[in-house]
Amino acid sequence: MRNVLRLLLLCPITAFGQGPWSPGSGHGYAQAMYTFIPTYSELYVGGNETTTTEREISDRTLSLYGEVGISPQWSVGADVPLVFVATDEPTDEAVVPMDPEGTLTSPGNLSLSAKYTFLQRKLVAALIKSSRWRRVHLWLLQLLLG
Repeated sequence: MRNVLRLLLLCPITAFGQGPWSPGSGHGYAQAMYTFIPTYSELYVGGNETTTTEREISDRTLSLYGEVGISPQWSVGADVPLVFVATDEPTDEAVVPMDPEGTLTSPGNLSLSAKYTFLQRKLVAALIKSSRWRRVHLWLLQLLLG
Protein backbone atom coordinates (compact mmCIF):
# COMPACT_ATOMS: atom_id res chain seq x y z
CA MET A 1 0.00 0.00 0.00
CA ARG A 2 2.83 2.36 0.87
CA ASN A 3 4.40 1.87 -2.57
CA VAL A 4 1.06 2.54 -4.26
CA LEU A 5 0.80 5.89 -2.46
CA ARG A 6 4.33 6.77 -3.51
CA LEU A 7 3.44 5.96 -7.11
CA LEU A 8 0.31 8.14 -6.93
CA LEU A 9 2.39 11.05 -5.67
CA LEU A 10 4.48 10.80 -8.84
CA CYS A 11 1.47 11.10 -11.17
CA PRO A 12 1.02 14.90 -11.06
CA ILE A 13 4.71 15.39 -11.74
CA THR A 14 4.75 13.24 -14.85
CA ALA A 15 1.52 14.89 -16.03
CA PHE A 16 3.00 18.39 -15.93
CA GLY A 17 6.57 17.46 -16.90
CA GLN A 18 8.41 19.19 -14.08
CA GLY A 19 8.96 18.46 -10.42
CA PRO A 20 8.85 20.27 -7.09
CA TRP A 21 12.63 20.74 -6.88
CA SER A 22 14.13 24.16 -7.47
CA PRO A 23 17.35 24.05 -9.52
CA GLY A 24 18.99 26.47 -7.05
CA SER A 25 20.16 30.03 -7.47
CA GLY A 26 21.98 30.57 -10.76
CA HIS A 27 21.39 27.00 -11.97
CA GLY A 28 18.87 25.70 -14.45
CA TYR A 29 18.06 23.20 -17.13
CA ALA A 30 16.44 22.96 -20.53
CA GLN A 31 14.62 20.19 -22.34
CA ALA A 32 13.10 19.64 -25.76
CA MET A 33 9.99 17.62 -26.51
CA TYR A 34 8.42 16.51 -29.79
CA THR A 35 4.78 15.42 -30.03
CA PHE A 36 2.59 14.57 -32.99
CA ILE A 37 -0.98 13.71 -33.85
CA PRO A 38 -1.17 11.19 -36.71
CA THR A 39 -3.05 12.23 -39.84
CA TYR A 40 -6.77 12.62 -39.18
CA SER A 41 -9.85 13.62 -41.15
CA GLU A 42 -12.53 13.83 -38.44
CA LEU A 43 -13.03 16.25 -35.55
CA TYR A 44 -15.17 15.85 -32.43
CA VAL A 45 -17.77 18.61 -32.27
CA GLY A 46 -19.54 17.68 -29.05
CA GLY A 47 -20.40 14.51 -27.24
CA ASN A 48 -19.87 11.61 -29.61
CA GLU A 49 -20.59 13.60 -32.78
CA THR A 50 -17.88 14.07 -35.38
CA THR A 51 -17.53 16.13 -38.52
CA THR A 52 -15.36 15.27 -41.50
CA THR A 53 -12.71 17.78 -42.54
CA GLU A 54 -12.21 18.77 -46.18
CA ARG A 55 -8.61 17.54 -46.14
CA GLU A 56 -6.48 15.15 -44.10
CA ILE A 57 -4.64 17.07 -41.36
CA SER A 58 -1.45 16.31 -39.44
CA ASP A 59 -0.16 18.17 -36.40
CA ARG A 60 3.38 18.18 -34.93
CA THR A 61 4.80 20.28 -32.09
CA LEU A 62 8.37 20.95 -31.02
CA SER A 63 8.45 22.42 -27.53
CA LEU A 64 11.43 23.89 -25.67
CA TYR A 65 11.22 24.20 -21.87
CA GLY A 66 13.72 25.96 -19.63
CA GLU A 67 13.84 26.69 -15.91
CA VAL A 68 16.34 28.75 -13.92
CA GLY A 69 16.65 29.31 -10.17
CA ILE A 70 16.59 32.94 -9.09
CA SER A 71 17.09 32.08 -5.40
CA PRO A 72 17.50 28.86 -3.41
CA GLN A 73 13.69 28.47 -3.28
CA TRP A 74 12.35 30.42 -6.27
CA SER A 75 12.63 29.50 -9.95
CA VAL A 76 11.05 30.74 -13.17
CA GLY A 77 10.38 28.77 -16.33
CA ALA A 78 9.16 29.15 -19.88
CA ASP A 79 7.67 26.69 -22.36
CA VAL A 80 7.95 27.79 -26.00
CA PRO A 81 6.15 25.51 -28.50
CA LEU A 82 6.47 25.65 -32.28
CA VAL A 83 3.50 24.06 -34.09
CA PHE A 84 3.59 22.54 -37.59
CA VAL A 85 0.21 21.81 -39.21
CA ALA A 86 -0.17 20.28 -42.66
CA THR A 87 -3.22 19.68 -44.85
CA ASP A 88 -2.96 16.93 -47.45
CA GLU A 89 -5.26 15.09 -49.84
CA PRO A 90 -9.01 15.87 -50.00
CA THR A 91 -11.12 13.49 -47.90
CA ASP A 92 -13.91 13.28 -50.49
CA GLU A 93 -13.17 13.14 -54.22
CA ALA A 94 -16.60 14.60 -55.07
CA VAL A 95 -16.07 17.78 -53.02
CA VAL A 96 -13.79 20.65 -54.05
CA PRO A 97 -12.07 21.68 -50.79
CA MET A 98 -12.27 25.32 -49.69
CA ASP A 99 -9.02 25.05 -47.70
CA PRO A 100 -5.78 24.91 -49.69
CA GLU A 101 -3.29 22.07 -49.44
CA GLY A 102 -0.15 23.18 -47.61
CA THR A 103 1.64 23.70 -44.33
CA LEU A 104 1.58 26.26 -41.55
CA THR A 105 4.32 26.81 -39.00
CA SER A 106 3.44 29.01 -36.05
CA PRO A 107 4.42 29.64 -32.44
CA GLY A 108 2.13 27.82 -30.00
CA ASN A 109 0.84 29.06 -26.65
CA LEU A 110 3.78 30.43 -24.67
CA SER A 111 3.67 29.41 -21.01
CA LEU A 112 5.52 31.17 -18.18
CA SER A 113 5.74 29.75 -14.66
CA ALA A 114 7.02 30.60 -11.20
CA LYS A 115 7.81 27.99 -8.57
CA TYR A 116 8.40 28.31 -4.82
CA THR A 117 9.88 25.23 -3.13
CA PHE A 118 9.14 25.40 0.58
CA LEU A 119 10.09 21.93 1.79
CA GLN A 120 13.12 19.84 0.75
CA ARG A 121 13.51 16.91 3.11
CA LYS A 122 12.03 13.40 2.83
CA LEU A 123 8.92 15.17 1.53
CA VAL A 124 9.51 17.74 -1.21
CA ALA A 125 6.80 20.34 -1.70
CA ALA A 126 6.40 23.34 -4.00
CA LEU A 127 3.77 25.82 -5.12
CA ILE A 128 3.70 26.38 -8.88
CA LYS A 129 1.78 28.97 -10.88
CA SER A 130 1.74 28.77 -14.67
CA SER A 131 0.15 31.11 -17.18
CA ARG A 132 -1.72 28.02 -18.53
CA TRP A 133 -3.51 27.28 -15.24
CA ARG A 134 -6.17 29.30 -13.47
CA ARG A 135 -4.95 28.36 -10.00
CA VAL A 136 -1.77 27.63 -8.09
CA HIS A 137 -0.79 23.94 -7.90
CA LEU A 138 0.70 22.31 -4.81
CA TRP A 139 3.16 19.56 -5.69
CA LEU A 140 4.18 16.99 -3.12
CA LEU A 141 6.68 14.21 -3.62
CA GLN A 142 7.81 11.78 -0.98
CA LEU A 143 11.34 10.73 -1.70
CA LEU A 144 11.65 7.03 -2.30
CA LEU A 145 14.33 6.61 0.36
CA GLY A 146 14.06 3.87 3.02
